[in-house]
Amino acid sequence: MELHYLTFEIKAIKSSKLQYGFLVLRDKEGNQLKAYRATSGQINYQYPAASSIRGKGIIPAGDFKLYKGYPSSVPGVVDNKGRGYFFPIEGDNIKKVGRSSIGLHFDGGRNGSSTIGCIGLENPDSFQEIKNILLVYFKDNTWIELKVIYK
Repeated sequence: MELHYLTFEIKAIKSSKLQYGFLVLRDKEGNQLKAYRATSGQINYQYPAASSIRGKGIIPAGDFKLYKGYPSSVPGVVDNKGRGYFFPIEGDNIKKVGRSSIGLHFDGGRNGSSTIGCIGLENPDSFQEIKNILLVYFKDNTWIELKVIYK
């Protein structure tokens, strides 16, 4: 498996139900290597215009860089085994909507409210799997391309 970039695809709509999409690991030709169920934003804040609502809205669509992360003890990022990790996401689209501190992490749910703009994987074992894949990738690379696509 030769990882080249990531995509996060989600149906971006205003809904009273939490919307899920998939974080997909892709090779150089764009073929899917692995896919993980993930979400971004809170219920009623997963539509495109909500990407500028700090602390609630979905990650903006666009091209980003995901960087090697660090262990985290922030509530909502830590799973039930005490494992927490945060991969920062940076890009012009995040700055344009006045956001910061967006990343990829396990979605601890914060009492069912989901992420506050980050990309969160709902399954802790899936997050550990992707974390390990990315940490191997980051041994030889500083960042990896992430494309966020609204469906």
